[in-house]
Amino acid sequence: MTAVLAWIPYWGQSLIKVVAVLSIVPVASLVFVYVYLFKMMAHMQSRLGPMEAGPHGAFQLLAEAGKFLQKEDIHPDGADKWVFVTAPFIVLMSAFLLFLVIPAGPDLIITNFDTGIFFALGVSSLSVIGVLMAGWASANKYALLGGLRAGGSALDHGGNIFE
Repeated sequence: MTAVLAWIPYWGQSLIKVVAVLSIVPVASLVFVYVYLFKMMAHMQSRLGPMEAGPHGAFQLLAEAGKFLQKEDIHPDGADKWVFVTAPFIVLMSAFLLFLVIPAGPDLIITNFDTGIFFALGVSSLSVIGVLMAGWASANKYALLGGLRAGGSALDHGGNIFE
């Protein structure tokens, strides 16, 4: 792969790698959710699972994506809209920024920090801030308590809510 990318400048190589990671990770996650949650869990529970969309439910993932795109974005009345909208992006970006230091192959390394493990630990702890922001911004005491509990339990597990 190095010979293929040799004529592209460094910033172009980095851009290609970032776009590859930001497109492959969500698609792989969606395929995993589709295969595991929809089909395997249905099989384990002795039921058919989603069978309406396409032959044997093959297009269920596309139907779920269409359903998701049609949903309305609702904000609570007393919510701080900027913080309420920003909180999920902070959680997602902390998850995606972890892939900057995780190599996907010998030539597919986005960045090579000397302090890569410290970067990974620091970035993974940012997701706690997003959870706390979501609880605070909703202007609901129960959501705030839930956000505080989620943030507290994440700190008990080393600052990573994805455990």
